[in-house]
Amino acid sequence: MMDGLDREVVTAAGYGKERPLGKAPVLLVIDAQYNYVGEDLPILDSIRKFPTSVGHAAYEALPQVLALVRAFRERKRPVIFTTVAPKEALLPFSISGRVHADRKSETLVAGHRGTEIVEALRPEPGEVVIDKAFASAFLGTPLATILTLQRADTVVVCGGTTSGCVRGTAVDAAGLGYHVVVAEDAVFDRITLSHAASLLDLWMKYANVYPAERVLEWVRSLP
Repeated sequence: MMDGLDREVVTAAGYGKERPLGKAPVLLVIDAQYNYVGEDLPILDSIRKFPTSVGHAAYEALPQVLALVRAFRERKRPVIFTTVAPKEALLPFSISGRVHADRKSETLVAGHRGTEIVEALRPEPGEVVIDKAFASAFLGTPLATILTLQRADTVVVCGGTTSGCVRGTAVDAAGLGYHVVVAEDAVFDRITLSHAASLLDLWMKYANVYPAERVLEWVRSLP
């Protein structure tokens, strides 16, 4: 993805250096809903039913997401899910005309299957599910307070989409002082270029970007 000059700039400027990890991680599963995962079909077929979905690329990431969820549960570490809820249900004011993309669809209505977390990743009793109205899971939600109560020092991010809610959440987590890990094969996006460029930016500036297997090895090594 990077040409020779880009690589020289990254090296000379000191970007992309490995960052330390903490000892108290929390897993954030971002927006693993049918609206964004869709069906296990090519994306153009998936979006006929779920217009904002990713389709096959999301299903390629789901086994790694599920492996992370299981590992965190086994180690008794918190797993937190986020979902995109209709903004009208979360905000006391109208934001009509203030958003860049027209996402009006019957699939965004509360109670529609599109708003549900995909079956393979359904939260277990007692696990936190945070409804959010914006890209970052921190904006307008109690997530920061929950992480403080959990005494978390590291946030592991998976889910979708890479260039949107994953990136927004990871950047905010880094800004709040958490160690951040993005599992590169456990995130997904609609556009290949957006996915790759976002992972590059996150690796350069904000997070350790690891394959899920490396994250699993680290989690399993924790007390």
